[in-house]
Amino acid sequence: MKLNKWLYGAMTLGMFAACSSDDAPINGNQPEKTPDGFISVNMELPTTTGTRAANDEFDHGSASEYNVNEGILVLFKGTSESNATFIGAYDLGFPKPNLGQDENVSASYKRAVKVTGASVDKTKGEKLYGLVLVNQSEANIFFGDNNILNVGENKCGASTTFTQFLKYTSEESFTDVTTNGNVAKSIFMANSPLSPVKGGETAIDTDPTLTTLVELSDAIYTTEAEAMANPAGTIYLERAVAKLTMTKFLKQTAIGDGISSGITVNENKGLTITGVQWALGNEESSSYFVRNIGEIDWKLNTAASTESGLGTQYRMIGGKGVLKDITKTDATAERLYRPYWGKDPNYNQNKYSDNGEEYKKMRDFINWNSDQVFYCHENTFDVENMTYGNTTRVGIWVTFNFDGSKDPVTFYTRNQYKETIYFDTKEGDVTYNPLKMDAFADLSKNEDLKNAWVAALNTEGTGSASFNPKEHLEITTVIDETEGGLLKITGITFSDKNKEIYKDSKLPTFDFNTIITILNNTYKYHEYKDGKAFYEVRIKHFGDDLTPWSTDKAATTIDEAYPADNRNNKYLGRYGMLRNNWYDLNINSLSKIGEPRDPAQWDKDWKKTPDDNKDQYISVSINVLSWAKRTQNVEF
Repeated sequence: MKLNKWLYGAMTLGMFAACSSDDAPINGNQPEKTPDGFISVNMELPTTTGTRAANDEFDHGSASEYNVNEGILVLFKGTSESNATFIGAYDLGFPKPNLGQDENVSASYKRAVKVTGASVDKTKGEKLYGLVLVNQSEANIFFGDNNILNVGENKCGASTTFTQFLKYTSEESFTDVTTNGNVAKSIFMANSPLSPVKGGETAIDTDPTLTTLVELSDAIYTTEAEAMANPAGTIYLERAVAKLTMTKFLKQTAIGDGISSGITVNENKGLTITGVQWALGNEESSSYFVRNIGEIDWKLNTAASTESGLGTQYRMIGGKGVLKDITKTDATAERLYRPYWGKDPNYNQNKYSDNGEEYKKMRDFINWNSDQVFYCHENTFDVENMTYGNTTRVGIWVTFNFDGSKDPVTFYTRNQYKETIYFDTKEGDVTYNPLKMDAFADLSKNEDLKNAWVAALNTEGTGSASFNPKEHLEITTVIDETEGGLLKITGITFSDKNKEIYKDSKLPTFDFNTIITILNNTYKYHEYKDGKAFYEVRIKHFGDDLTPWSTDKAATTIDEAYPADNRNNKYLGRYGMLRNNWYDLNINSLSKIGEPRDPAQWDKDWKKTPDDNKDQYISVSINVLSWAKRTQNVEF
């Protein structure tokens, strides 16, 4: 999977701040209170693309994902970001409707915003901080009465600290998308946290202090003209959702009339794929409005995979910086670096309960094409909860046709051996499934059964009679969905269609219970209804490049998959989805037929399975793109 970090500065809000002797801020650098005035807000949408360096791979995405319809500047003041208190919220007045690529992708918007109550006392160490919220209607954020900002179900007022604001959560989708697969035209965005310390190939010895708010203490001017002429701080925005695409399936961008699956069965006869449907599932239901970066070890590092050629990487923070002040572009200008991890509201706990079934939920499946997009809340977790039940996944239904058949046909596999498939057998007007065919063959050899049948026959005209299970027995079967589409015999009886051959027309008596048990244990057929097989891909964040994993045995518990020794350093963030990251799946190959049913819907132990184990039928690459982009290549 290619993980594409959405452009960090997916939208960069530049509050330009340089000053001349003639147009100095009111407070300048003097230790006095700053009065009310104007702040000039410049919104800059970067167009440069980063280079591939594990984390720092960027892609702009669709033009509509840059649309800016509205915005709010939220001001806080305090001696630090952690104790800064809400002052007020101000409409940035961005134009409507959506402006499209010409103005949104490479243009800048500058607004002079009149602010009140924004004074800070520098003698007390007070500072003025800014938070920008863009397309806030998608997050149900709106202005209230009496200088109140309604943030979802929360009311942000004079006593609200930024620390409290960071705890606000929402179940809103944060986008305007109402139909699966559509590209968003409006996405909620907010300040991105940034680090003053570089990561990537650069060693991080002590945890850096990351900041989300941008200081604007020296950015207030007495007139709108002065504010427009002088820059303030630079605010980098990030989208509050993650993005998922599946660009290629077996190197194809469309299925068309059918493509080869690469799978052979029944003595090298090929399976053709004529349909692919996909859906997103096991999503995080809520999200913070602003990214939560609390209590994270930013020093984590591990030796990257040999294939990546990257060496040891301090993966939690990127190595490609953005300018702290976009007016200073020389080589010595101070840069800030994006963090590549965060916490969702359920970070260190199971997202399922023993009785809960949240993890079973899937969106509606749609016919796949390479242009479709899914947006979702970020979903992150600690290593102890890196399990199937906690990890966002993609479900894929693949329709197979056998040996050139034009229409999908139901088939079966037996005893989990998927190199041979079986079909229903039609004899005249009667159709037998393969379990019945095997049962008839075995029953024809059962001497006790044959003797019971002979003993019940009329004494006249039976000398040439021959026991034929298909003629003399009735077998009933069911598909047991609680065992993943397992075909099971539920009953065997003597047929009454020709009961005149028996004494007094009475059917033979025989206890079939033991035989039924033996047959069901011997022949375990699973039904692939209409030729459909299920595959699933759990989304990787740092993935195989930055958090390589391998084991010589199947892992059934977290401790087996991820030994406790140095666990976080090796594996934290291997799986997950982070806001402002674009996860692009490439399905590279299929080695076997998938599952007959979605295991999450019937397997009680599925949710506890660690994300890494040996049972893999699909090869996938995931790319994360600026959007930070991550590509995940999948091989089943």
